[in-house]
Amino acid sequence: MFTMLLVDPSKALEHGGNIVRVAVHPDGLRRHIPNWPIVAASLLDRLQRKCELDPSDTELAASAADVRAYPGTDDLLRLVGSIGDQLLTELHVMIDGRTVRQYTTVMSLTAAADITLAEIRLETLLPADSASEQVLRDLTN
Repeated sequence: MFTMLLVDPSKALEHGGNIVRVAVHPDGLRRHIPNWPIVAASLLDRLQRKCELDPSDTELAASAADVRAYPGTDDLLRLVGSIGDQLLTELHVMIDGRTVRQYTTVMSLTAAADITLAEIRLETLLPADSASEQVLRDLTN
């Protein structure tokens, strides 16, 4: 939802529709995320772990290399070790001058019997406070 509100859809497609690329790119979502260093460290940590779990995934490795080449990413990579293995990340997004605070977590089906299901990642975003919940309600009306 935030991607479509905050980033030109054609720009998102330029990055292959990959949410990590769209988020980390200097013209992407990061401009709208006040707590960007924490969010970026979480994204980069998750990307790095996925690359380590499947070194044969050349598409993922190429995506990770592209993301690491973006300006300022080196500084963010230094934070990766300091955030630890977090179940939840607090995500702040500026929308129309209002800060929407959410908790986000990403889940995957690791014991899926079907290979297609094993590749699915589900991201859950929950409002962190009542003001953020109200902004989200306003956006959906």
